[in-house]
Amino acid sequence: MYHPRHCVGLVVAALMPALLLGGSAGAAPAGQPLAANQQNALDTVAFRTVQHGRLGGAHTILVTTDGGRTWTRQYSGPSTVRQFSFVSDSAGWAMGRGSLLRTTNAGGNWSVVHKPPHALQQIDFVTSSRGWAIAGNRPDQMALYRTNDAGTTWTPQSLSMPVGAVCFSDPAHGWAARAFSTGKTAVTIVATGDGGTTWRPVAVPPSAGDIGGFVGQKLSCPTADTVWDLVTFGGYAGGAAYALYRGTSGGEQWQTVAQVMAPGNSGAPRGPGTAPGDLAAPSGQVAYLAGTCFACSGQGTTSVGETLDGGKTWRNLGVPGLPTSTAALSFPASHEGWLVADWQTSAAKQQSAVFKTTDGGIIWQRQVPAPQGMASVTFTLTLYGYVPDGQEFAVAGPPELGGGSGAIPICTTIAARVKLGLVPCVGNRTVYARSILVPRGSTFDFYFERFTPQHTVAPLILYSGTRTANKDLTVGAYIRFG
Repeated sequence: MYHPRHCVGLVVAALMPALLLGGSAGAAPAGQPLAANQQNALDTVAFRTVQHGRLGGAHTILVTTDGGRTWTRQYSGPSTVRQFSFVSDSAGWAMGRGSLLRTTNAGGNWSVVHKPPHALQQIDFVTSSRGWAIAGNRPDQMALYRTNDAGTTWTPQSLSMPVGAVCFSDPAHGWAARAFSTGKTAVTIVATGDGGTTWRPVAVPPSAGDIGGFVGQKLSCPTADTVWDLVTFGGYAGGAAYALYRGTSGGEQWQTVAQVMAPGNSGAPRGPGTAPGDLAAPSGQVAYLAGTCFACSGQGTTSVGETLDGGKTWRNLGVPGLPTSTAALSFPASHEGWLVADWQTSAAKQQSAVFKTTDGGIIWQRQVPAPQGMASVTFTLTLYGYVPDGQEFAVAGPPELGGGSGAIPICTTIAARVKLGLVPCVGNRTVYARSILVPRGSTFDFYFERFTPQHTVAPLILYSGTRTANKDLTVGAYIRFG
């Protein structure tokens, strides 16, 4: 006979990420989700630490100080923000289309500052007063500029080449890369160890010295010794050939880390997608590269490649269900990062999507727009039948939750069987609970509880945990005897 005081339950709650807005005029009211028409144009993401980060886009700067749980709108002016450069929690710049913004109070106020005389392509500030910028109206005219007064005045630098990328690891050490080449010009990189007073050429990446041209470079320099260089060699049917190189000893020694149809690099690991996206390197050993495949799965796909050991090994990790043409990355720590991309909501409409990973890209949790379809759901499983004293039983569920052979995550964390003792029941059977939908990207808490004669009001909690669904899940947990 079933007795309601003798049962074991599994309670699951799907927790929707919240986006809280506030700040300048024109922002959504604090505590309200970001409206769909305000999500459409997020272009960049930058996290200085795992807790403190910003999103930027059309007329928008959003800030979080709690790791993305809540966001506040700091700016809703005319600029379309494409890049951030912060030198401290308080001092930073935001590069827009045709404008440069500055804050000295962590974004409480943003003001327009001077910019180089041509269109801005990139900024990189190293102190509260010194910074670098690339500006130019055409690829063959892009030049490197320097400011020593926080952007009030800019001075062009003579490097005898169009500059397509700049990166400083500290005020003294930096690199600049040639923008493009249509002939046999090598992939040129110059380095400085005295804050830009003098520049010296460094060795070019392997297999890239004698090529038929390249169309761009992107640099990331987490240390004074290590620089990562993403070289795009040009388009082909369905994508663009590229290679990611890692330079050490200040850029004197190079290795090919990943590639897609790059000249001279056919033996290197294949990178993500068929065309490169953004590059983020939080350390000299760890780098992430976004890639897109425009023709895959009908609407295109996004994936992120990574190395955690300085390029010795490489793996590509998909971002399930994300059709996209652009992606911006930010990794404030080796395994924790953010991705911004275009989310295809219908055949005629796109909006921006923001994803977070805490395990190096194995699972990407969608933050914006928040997964829809459920605020919270709970259910309890009840045992029927009789299990002799000392009999063991197993709790099982769908393998998508992380377990093997149908095991719910408890089976991958602690012993798969738990001794219960006496449980009233009738026969040996499997009893199913009602199913619930857990949308992809949702974080849900679960726990196993046991009601006993000694714990009739407050059940004994056997185990609890948190899991993030890497795709839409229909959870049908159940008790299986045996």
